[in-house]
Amino acid sequence: LSIDVSAAAQLPGVRAVVHAGNVEQRRFGYNNDNLPLKQNKVRFIGDEVAAVAAIDEETARQALELIRVDYEVLPAVFDPFEAMAEASPSIHDERLDIKGNVSMRWDFDDGDVDAAASRAAVIVEGNYSSPQAAPAPLETHVIIASFDPSGHLTVWSPVHMVFMYRKALADCLGLDWRHITVIQPSVGGSFGGKIDIDSHDFIAVMLARQARRPVRLAMTREEEFTGTRTRQPIHFRLRTGADAEGNLLFRDAEVVSDNGAYNAWGSHAMLVAMNTITSMYRVPNSR
Repeated sequence: LSIDVSAAAQLPGVRAVVHAGNVEQRRFGYNNDNLPLKQNKVRFIGDEVAAVAAIDEETARQALELIRVDYEVLPAVFDPFEAMAEASPSIHDERLDIKGNVSMRWDFDDGDVDAAASRAAVIVEGNYSSPQAAPAPLETHVIIASFDPSGHLTVWSPVHMVFMYRKALADCLGLDWRHITVIQPSVGGSFGGKIDIDSHDFIAVMLARQARRPVRLAMTREEEFTGTRTRQPIHFRLRTGADAEGNLLFRDAEVVSDNGAYNAWGSHAMLVAMNTITSMYRVPNSR
């Protein structure tokens, strides 16, 4: 409903306070469904609405405590199957192209599954799920952003794909990609957790631009678990048919990924799931 950062901005030692009302930002992410600093609606516990840069961590934490945000509690949904129900609250009501909270869909069909099923001597059917998992590398996410006097931005980040990262920074923050340098130091472990670009990557740059000095953003383990990407739960309904000799005739799968509040590189897990359903064995018919 409202945000008040005035007390935080006046705290001695604070160099920058950013929120959606005082920064330039555009949508980012796979399918462009996310903003670094949320404007009118937050969708999960890790959503960022404001950030502070200060001379030390203690001052920054004091400033965060001074920020006042008024929320209106909205209906929530936590189960992907409930989320697809007609009566479920819309997660992204600003996106008229999204129906039933299904943000992405892939359909794959090869051969004739129904005909193969009619010939099968045995059909095995079951439901399977893989749980949410958070990577825990030795080093958490750490970002350093710095503008030189000419306005050239240098970012030190453990992100995997530096050129895609540079383009995302430019597109989201209205910068010229030719004036951005991304330096990838030792990653410190990732296990997939640093493959994506998250809101804090942009926020570090926003703070550096407003503070007019370098900014270092280092996440705690708890912040990393709640505010960055995890491997999303995936649910499978799988039918497999074989002939009397044990040869596979078909596989028929329905896969639902709980992608959370926003799309990310995790959406590619769906493509991997489609691939592994048929590529591990010779399967002449699949969908």
